[in-house]
Amino acid sequence: MTRSSAYSRQFSFVSLGKITGSQVLDYDVSYLTPVNERGEEISQRRTRRDITNKKQAFYNISILGLTLHLNLTLNRHLIAPCFHIETKHSNGSTTKSGLTHGNFYHGYVISYPGSKVALSGRGRLRGAVAISDDHLFEIHPLPDHLSKNHEKDDFPHLVIKRSIIDKPLQFDDDWNDLNETFIEKRSLEQELSESNDGGKNKFLEVIYVADRHAIELYGLIDLPEMLLSIGNIVSQLIYGMSYGDPKVVYVINKIRLLNDGTVQYNFV
Repeated sequence: MTRSSAYSRQFSFVSLGKITGSQVLDYDVSYLTPVNERGEEISQRRTRRDITNKKQAFYNISILGLTLHLNLTLNRHLIAPCFHIETKHSNGSTTKSGLTHGNFYHGYVISYPGSKVALSGRGRLRGAVAISDDHLFEIHPLPDHLSKNHEKDDFPHLVIKRSIIDKPLQFDDDWNDLNETFIEKRSLEQELSESNDGGKNKFLEVIYVADRHAIELYGLIDLPEMLLSIGNIVSQLIYGMSYGDPKVVYVINKIRLLNDGTVQYNFV
C-alpha cells in the first residue's frame, strides 16, 4: 500500500466540518517533493523543506494520477512594508504582531500552458494549482493528528479537486450565517493607486477583517496564515487577469481580528 492510499483510507473517516452528506469531494493525499528545474529530486536533508525567501523553487506533486512539476517565484509584492496583524480582545485591549514568514509564491505547472499556482507557508504549504477549468486543486497541510507518523522532513498534504463550474459548498444554517460575516475585504482607496514606476503597475491595497465566527473556526494562531494564503491566491488571479499595462498588484496592508464579539468594523 502506498503512503497516499494509507492516508486516504484514514482520512475517509474524518468529517470535513459541516459539509452535508450529499457532497462527495474528489481528494488525494500527496507530498510536495523539492526538485530542481529539471524535475530531479533534491535531498530532503539538504533542503529541510525550507523555502524561506528563496527567489525560485521547484516542486513535484502527484495528484489523482497526474504528476505536476511546479515552477514557483517569490511574490514580493503581496505584503505591504507596514503590514501587521491587529487583534481586538474582549477586554477592550488591542495587540499587534508581525509577519511570521515571507514565503508567498506564484508560478505555473511546467508543460501546462496557461496554468497558475499560488502556494504559501513555512514547511507545510497551502494554496491552489489550476491547470484548466476542470482541474483546479486546493492544497492544504494534512491535520497534525493524521500526519503525526509522517517521515522526517516530509509532510503530507490534502489535495481537493474542484472545477470552476462546481456549485459552492452547501452548509447548514449556522455556516450560512458564518459565510455572510466570515471575512470582509475593503479597498483602502476607492481607486487603484498609481505606483512610482512610471505607471507600469497599479496597486490595489486591502485589509482583511475576520470576526469571531472565523476565529472560532480556525483559531487565532492559524487564521492569519489562512487569510494570507487566500490573499496570495487572489493576488495571482488578479495579476493574471490584468492583460497588458498597467498590471494590477494586490497588496495586503493589515489583518484585523475581532476577538471581542464585534461583527462590523469601521473602515473610516
